[in-house]
Amino acid sequence: MTDERKARFTAVVSRRQQGLYRLALMMLRNAPDAEDAVAQGMENCWRKMGRILQEDALSAYLTRCVMNTCRDMLRKRKRETVTDNLEIFMQPPKTETPVWMYLSALDDTYRIPLMLRYSENLPNTEIAKILHLPAGTVSSRIARGLNILRNQMEKEEKGHD
Repeated sequence: MTDERKARFTAVVSRRQQGLYRLALMMLRNAPDAEDAVAQGMENCWRKMGRILQEDALSAYLTRCVMNTCRDMLRKRKRETVTDNLEIFMQPPKTETPVWMYLSALDDTYRIPLMLRYSENLPNTEIAKILHLPAGTVSSRIARGLNILRNQMEKEEKGHD
């Protein structure tokens, strides 16, 4: 691998690291697991960099590697037999906002595109590459997800009146 590609990988990782962590935290709901997922996803991306034919696809590929690692970890969790109370591990982040609470309750179908769009400020075309979906599907999932969030927040607001 050339020094130029190594430098480019490092630059992409530096730019995306915090966003990848937020995405992993949203998917896994556990800070130590999110850190592990980001590290493992970066390692997986590094190992397979030779497969990336287009240089501009590196950011999307890195995000996809982290998402796949998160999904693998979630599958592994389902197979594990748990004997202790897991509630202490499912605590929301200390910086949780009401929007985070509503967003974390959404299905991955809507939550992941919304996170990538509004937390990472990625354009829908980039999100489509990451999720291997048509750009129109990404747009409709973001719109539906926002409608679901809006309805949940309005319902909560009415309940407090």
